[in-house]
Amino acid sequence: MAGGKLGWFPFYPRDWKSDRQLGRASAVSRGVWMELLSTMFIENADQISGTIDELSRDARCTVADITTFIEDAGRQQFCDVTECNGIYTVVSRRFAREAKDRQRNREKVSRFRSVHSAQKQGNRNVTDAKPNVTSVSDSVSASDSDSASDLKRKPGTSWPEDLRLTNEMKSFADQEQIDAEREFAAWRDDCVAHDRRYRDWQAAWRARIRNAPRFAGPAMAVQRSTRARADFGNNGMANLAKHLGLTDEPRRQNQAANAGQGELVPAADGRPDHPGVAGDSRRRD
Repeated sequence: MAGGKLGWFPFYPRDWKSDRQLGRASAVSRGVWMELLSTMFIENADQISGTIDELSRDARCTVADITTFIEDAGRQQFCDVTECNGIYTVVSRRFAREAKDRQRNREKVSRFRSVHSAQKQGNRNVTDAKPNVTSVSDSVSASDSDSASDLKRKPGTSWPEDLRLTNEMKSFADQEQIDAEREFAAWRDDCVAHDRRYRDWQAAWRARIRNAPRFAGPAMAVQRSTRARADFGNNGMANLAKHLGLTDEPRRQNQAANAGQGELVPAADGRPDHPGVAGDSRRRD
């Protein structure tokens, strides 16, 4: 096939003029050949067949011109001409080659589309398919699964009227260095004002305390820093006294010696005790 639905076909003057075999043919043969090529293109074919009379009408020339064309084509081989039982077949090698190229391209595009269509369908099946996941009830007891499902279905409630700051809640806030009473009051006002709802209010309190430093601003950071420095100072002084041997008992001994309150005597348990006072039987005069 040549061009098919196109209303024209490409003509390359350089190729036409550079074909030595065609150039050696007569002008009549070249004209007949152009007529036959136009007919092949219109019929979307790469060859044309017929008797001498039929080919002359297709080429719009005389029988003598067709005979001359067939003789030149046989000698110069610018096209393929075969004869069978008086039927001549004229083949354009270029049209045949281009037809094969177009056929290969169509097959290639068809394979490409079929492969990608199958991949898209496979992806769609994977996306739509429901995963085969083992139920939780297969690995836990019935009571555990029921409690878990009940927890999931449990709706959140607004601020409970009986919710008070317990010692456990206060202890948790103290661990995070948060003023429990002040934070509890602020939390209650926030929950009531915004109608916040929770399934587990104890867990909500712990989350509130953990997130308090992030939302408290610079004041909370200064307060936590000051408290930390105070704790560090107390611990540091205690460690320094221990390092210098200034524990409670040696310090008391030094104080007694400096005051001149007499000699220390061992107590009943064998440890040094405070210096004796009036009426103390352990003091030696």
